[in-house]
Amino acid sequence: MTETLPRTESAAAGDGAPARRRFSFGLNDPLFKNAYALMVNAGASGVLGLVYWVLAARLYDTADGGRAMAVIGAMRLLAAVTSLGFVGTLTRFIADTGRATARFIGGVYLVSMGAAALATVVFLLTLDKWGDNYRSLAGLGPGLLFVGAVLTWVVFTLQDVALTGLRKATWVPIENISFGVVKIVMLVALAKALPGDGITVSWVVPVAVTLLPVNLLVFRRLVPQHARETAGRRPPAVRTLSRFLAGDYLGSTFVLAITYLLPVIVGAFVDAATFNYYYSVGMLGAILETLAITMATSLTVEGAFDRARLAENGRRALTRTFVILCPIVLGAVVLAPYVMAAFSPAHREHATTLLRLTALATLPRAVIELYLGVLRAKSRPRRLAYVQGAMCALAFAGTVVLLPRLGINGVGVALLVAQLITAAAVTPPLLRALVVPGDAGGAPPYRIMVIVTTMADRATTAWHRLLAVPAIRPERAKGWLLPLLAAEGFGIYLIALLGPVSRLTGVNPDRMNGLGLVSVLPPAAIGGLALLIVAFFATLAQRRYRPVLLLVQLFAITFCLHGASALISTEPRFPTAWLHVGFIEYIARTGGTLPGLDARFSWPGFFAVFAFVSGAMGMENFREFVNWVPVASNLLYLVPLLLILRRMRADRRAKWLAAVLFVTLQWIGQDYFSPQGTTYFMYLLFLAVLVTWFGRQETRPEPEEPGGLLRRIARHLDEAEPGEFTSRPADKVTRIVLYAVLILLGAAATAAHQITPFMMVSASLALVLVRRCTLGTIPWIVAGFAVGWVSYLATPYWYGHIDDMLGGIGSLLSNLSANTTGRIAASTGDPIHPYVLKLRLGFALILVVMAGVGVARRLRRKVIDRVAMVLTITPVSAMAMQSYGGEMGLRVYFFMLPGACLLAAYAFFPESPGSMRGMRQVVGRPSLLDLLRARLALPLACVTVLALAGGFFVARYGNEQFERVTTGEAAALDYIYARDKPSARILLLSPSDAKLGGVSDDVGYSVVPWREKHVERVEWVSTPPPPDPSDVAPVAAALRTLGPGSYLLATRSQDTMLEVTDPLGNGIPDDWGPRIRAALSSSPQLVTLYANDDAAVYALRDQPPGSVPPAPDFTLTPPWYTSWTPVGLAAFGIGLGALVTVELLAITGSGGVRLRRRLVRLIVLMGLVTIAVVVERFVTLGI
Repeated sequence: MTETLPRTESAAAGDGAPARRRFSFGLNDPLFKNAYALMVNAGASGVLGLVYWVLAARLYDTADGGRAMAVIGAMRLLAAVTSLGFVGTLTRFIADTGRATARFIGGVYLVSMGAAALATVVFLLTLDKWGDNYRSLAGLGPGLLFVGAVLTWVVFTLQDVALTGLRKATWVPIENISFGVVKIVMLVALAKALPGDGITVSWVVPVAVTLLPVNLLVFRRLVPQHARETAGRRPPAVRTLSRFLAGDYLGSTFVLAITYLLPVIVGAFVDAATFNYYYSVGMLGAILETLAITMATSLTVEGAFDRARLAENGRRALTRTFVILCPIVLGAVVLAPYVMAAFSPAHREHATTLLRLTALATLPRAVIELYLGVLRAKSRPRRLAYVQGAMCALAFAGTVVLLPRLGINGVGVALLVAQLITAAAVTPPLLRALVVPGDAGGAPPYRIMVIVTTMADRATTAWHRLLAVPAIRPERAKGWLLPLLAAEGFGIYLIALLGPVSRLTGVNPDRMNGLGLVSVLPPAAIGGLALLIVAFFATLAQRRYRPVLLLVQLFAITFCLHGASALISTEPRFPTAWLHVGFIEYIARTGGTLPGLDARFSWPGFFAVFAFVSGAMGMENFREFVNWVPVASNLLYLVPLLLILRRMRADRRAKWLAAVLFVTLQWIGQDYFSPQGTTYFMYLLFLAVLVTWFGRQETRPEPEEPGGLLRRIARHLDEAEPGEFTSRPADKVTRIVLYAVLILLGAAATAAHQITPFMMVSASLALVLVRRCTLGTIPWIVAGFAVGWVSYLATPYWYGHIDDMLGGIGSLLSNLSANTTGRIAASTGDPIHPYVLKLRLGFALILVVMAGVGVARRLRRKVIDRVAMVLTITPVSAMAMQSYGGEMGLRVYFFMLPGACLLAAYAFFPESPGSMRGMRQVVGRPSLLDLLRARLALPLACVTVLALAGGFFVARYGNEQFERVTTGEAAALDYIYARDKPSARILLLSPSDAKLGGVSDDVGYSVVPWREKHVERVEWVSTPPPPDPSDVAPVAAALRTLGPGSYLLATRSQDTMLEVTDPLGNGIPDDWGPRIRAALSSSPQLVTLYANDDAAVYALRDQPPGSVPPAPDFTLTPPWYTSWTPVGLAAFGIGLGALVTVELLAITGSGGVRLRRRLVRLIVLMGLVTIAVVVERFVTLGI
């Protein structure tokens, strides 16, 4: 496993100390490379298959879908019965066939196809015995097509095995993912054209299409290469092949019985609904089962190529299998209810236990499959049949006994017990096979084998060991002590937050004050988090580099900081998150957008994607998912961030410190369920790809030439030590694929958010200018996407009020004031709460100061960090564009975090990776300053992070007193949504520009979780809150002006927000909320329709005359067409194509200088035309 971050040179191990093996991904190791490829194939195929069948269920008639599933199931069963028996033979003997490889693979194809054809003909001749679902196969034409489909599926199955046997399994996921995507596209495309046969056609046609290119690859390229490499090997005798095939085929038949016959038995005992639960789990279990098999398949292949390393490869495969499978199984067990809820609430209730049992059974199945892989490599066919037959017999016996008693859960128990018994039986011979005396005695896997295989001898001395008190040596203790401390800190934190309310544990949200969550955070939680952070820095201080442990600790710190609200609340934070759910609900329900309702509908990419996913998965309630999105978002952000940090030439401590600073300083709350939070991940991934694969190149020293000031500055910068490593090498195909990924990221961000694509443009353009990006076209492509989208697809956003959109450009000081002092001045309620806002500004100031110190310390060492400075400085330019409702400062801080955190880390660790660490940097007798720098850097960094983590709870959750949403408030809104036809108006008590008793569309000061449903039917308006809570007459007057079908909504969160912030300085008293709720409930003009402890819904006792008005029409869009629009679109398309062509020519090294110059001229011309048309559209339509 490659390290998460580049490691620096560490001190040499002491004399006689055994060398430690570092954990490696093994991407260059054929054993792991092929296994990983097969695992990716299993996961991707499973997900695509699940999407395929979910879409099929929604797009096609149930009866047609059932018949298609039966036909496809019969096709796959016939192909499996006649081809899977050859899988082991191909896997085992391709390595030995040498120059006869092509004949061997072709012979297996022909024999398997012949058997499949015979079985299929028998099936067709007995078609009347198999039921009505197969009537469509009757007749010569359909029968021949079905035979052809079975034969193509046979070859489709065996070609993957051939690729694996040739050690080229990396082609398998490419082939199967392509097949999965194409069949989904055809499924959707044929839904109306072939409603009866669309499922079958979309399944079979892509299979047939893939056969030719894949087999051309196999027989024209891979087989000749393999034949040259193994020319000295003698092909096995036919008798050897026949004996192996007989045993392996028989064993495969037993496994097929578990896969295909066991569901038939279950179907005979249970009803249709229960079988649906069982089959759904079976699909997911098949994915987990395939993950357990892949490593064994790769072990067989490598054992066939190099039998001398079978034991060593087996040990590594066993260790790596459990390293990969254990987290997956644990995740499946924990997340089982949520996974099954994606199918339906009934699936969650009835199938969760079965999924957990199936997941647990994967672990013993992995042991069994590894043993079978060893047996295949050693050509032991008889034992193969014995093991698989025993497992099959135990599974069927257990199912027959337990199914009538425990239902479908009994099947899970039977499979788990059968595989545990079989695994226990094969473990001793497996371990004996994996131990070679004298081989790698110091290796951890070998020591595990010795411990297990000598367990009987060790048991005789167990009593004596129990009587003695073992002494723990420090060098042994530190290996497990830090993970234990980190686990204890994480556990203490969780127990403290989730435990009952006491002096040390539990959280009572109702007792929060103006500082938010930190005011009720239990002391044990703070102690647990502090212990976790200290363990992180202690791990970082060790001479032994432990990147996996550091990564786990970093993830745990991230979960503790960003998951606090989700742990104590059942409903998601932020009203805007609920609004986004409402947009998704509308698109999923109607298939359209409402550009006249909200500007965000002009950038609907985020909402459209989630509408499609929710519709495909049947998600009706987003609340629990949205509640955990901030945690998931921050964990995802770390992935591209760590990729960026890998390319920095810095001490590894600086890189890990930068990562933990990013986590603790990321308080602004833009990571919730939103387009901004999602496109920020795209932004980081965009930068990671640029810096990693298209970053700094090796520069050759140029001769001194006289020049101007800029040339001298550039020469001086080039002479300094760069702060980045050179970009990773990649072949032309990889670079083209990554270039396409960058374009797709830019396009996706453009369709989803207004700001992110411009941040991508500024960052990438700056990287090009400072020569830290070799893709000169990517800034212009993304800029073209952004400007083109605004001009052509976001016309409703700016139509008729272009001055409002562009009026903030150049107003740097006013925008800065609106984002800083203006926000503090808006808070005039609770005297404690302004400290939250001041602390947030303090966080920004601390970050800037630390980053400045880091830059200075690096410059002192003659190191210039161009990438980090670009990522820090370029987002600030957005402040000159718009105030963005007083939030642009938050966005700038958000986007400058990656670069600024790295520069801040340099304030503590400015050394380059080639320098020695700590005291070892001091040459000669160290001075006091040298001692302080060497000894105090890491403790000072730890103390800084501890302080920032404490302040994080104030900065992040300082508004939690009124930003949290309770279940009672959500229930009150559900009451209104159930009664909003044909329309409804909801009146909120929120400061606005209206007079007392009047109404306004301005609900900017509202914290109500609004618009979760029916955004087109429910209108939200506000009326100023009366300073005197006993005087509710203005509120009733405002409600009366809205007419019939109007409701007044009062919530605890809105009342608390007014009490704490009092944004307009109206003198709202501390007990204003309870008093006005009491006055509203007792008012003779109002009637209470719904009430709980957190919210209440009121209406006029005497409704105004008239009927409820219809819902307003927000679907009307303004004109977007001008006479020059076609010219602009054509110029945009031509220019974009020319830009891509120029970059592709540069990547591939093709095309002459003259061609590139012509393309550049064309790009300039088309760019000028495009800009001219954009200006023309703004002038014509916007003014």
